[in-house]
Amino acid sequence: MLSAVSSPSVGTLSSMQSLRSLNKQVSVLQSQIATGKRVNTAKDNAAIWSLANSLKTDLAMNKEAAMSLSVAASTVAVASSSLEAIVTDLQNMKSAAAQHHTNGTAFATYFDELKQTFDNFEGVLSGATFRGTNLLTSGTAASFTVGYNNGTAITLSVASNNVATGTAYDALGDLFASGAGSTSATDLGIAIDAAINETKSLAVYYGSAANRIDTRTSLIQALNDNLGSAISNLVDTDMDEASARLTALQTQQQLATQLLSITTQNQSTLVQTLFRGF
Repeated sequence: MLSAVSSPSVGTLSSMQSLRSLNKQVSVLQSQIATGKRVNTAKDNAAIWSLANSLKTDLAMNKEAAMSLSVAASTVAVASSSLEAIVTDLQNMKSAAAQHHTNGTAFATYFDELKQTFDNFEGVLSGATFRGTNLLTSGTAASFTVGYNNGTAITLSVASNNVATGTAYDALGDLFASGAGSTSATDLGIAIDAAINETKSLAVYYGSAANRIDTRTSLIQALNDNLGSAISNLVDTDMDEASARLTALQTQQQLATQLLSITTQNQSTLVQTLFRGF
């Protein structure tokens, strides 16, 4: 009889179960708030954890593509700006030649001046290098990863042009190499015009390549933003909601603790009353 009376009552057992449940919920919420993740391992939610990790893999690959696009943009920008500088110098050469001709300056006098400007182009071309890639001095196309499709890299190929061996550019170089006595102001003007057009054409190509890279970069950035948001929505803790729930649960936890204390105390009092005098 004593054993039956001293065993936990139904009310006490119920209070203990409620408190255990509340303690577990509070512990889970505290962990979610501390880590910032409501799904941190497969144990938390296997399906969501698996999906989030798949998206994280996609995001990691896209970030690599974004870095590659950044390198591509800089490589093309260096080539484009170098060509634009050469076009400007060629146009200045043309203007200078015309001015000297108008002023009656001897051709041989300004020929060497123009040749010196042309000779400087070699340094401009060789200096158009970014991270070891020069699109203006070799004939090998440069390839850049611009995205992934089901794990397979998507690449963008940008042609490389050896500017110095271009038809018009090479002809102008030969003309300067032959000396003032072997050419005329008219021939020089024609050769400079041809070199301007040829260099402009290359500048337009690299400008178009830059636009394609910019477009792809914008797409990758937008995709990465969306992937990041999707991952966050799947696994991150909503701090406002979690904090509110934690406060409510802690209040219930306190009440449950008090209730358990009361039921335990009442049972103890009952036992003492029943067996008083024994």
